[in-house]
Amino acid sequence: MADDRAYEAPTLDRLLASLNNGDDNAAATEDYHRLVERLATMVESYGGSSHKGMLTLTFNFKADAKGVDVALQTKITMPKRPALEDRLFIGGSKGDVLTFKDPARGTFFEGSDLGRRRFGENN
Repeated sequence: MADDRAYEAPTLDRLLASLNNGDDNAAATEDYHRLVERLATMVESYGGSSHKGMLTLTFNFKADAKGVDVALQTKITMPKRPALEDRLFIGGSKGDVLTFKDPARGTFFEGSDLGRRRFGENN
């Protein structure tokens, strides 16, 4: 009997490389690269706070008397944009609107007249 080791899948990486003629491995690798690229973009855009993503490989096995069917499913979870908060204040004559102007400050831009005095406006 000939040596059948070349046909065996003794490790998970060998199984992954062989499933669906390697197409499943290629698709999982593409997902991996997309995830890493997105993580790099998130760090660049929002800083070094914790950004989380996930790539899940699921091997499904179904056995019967004739053999074992193996299928691979990949699931990618991209990192989400961090939730940022802005501080607004209650304002308006009736206290019924939000405003960006801090009531504890004299002007929205301390030390700057925003050019109003040049145009004859008094504030």
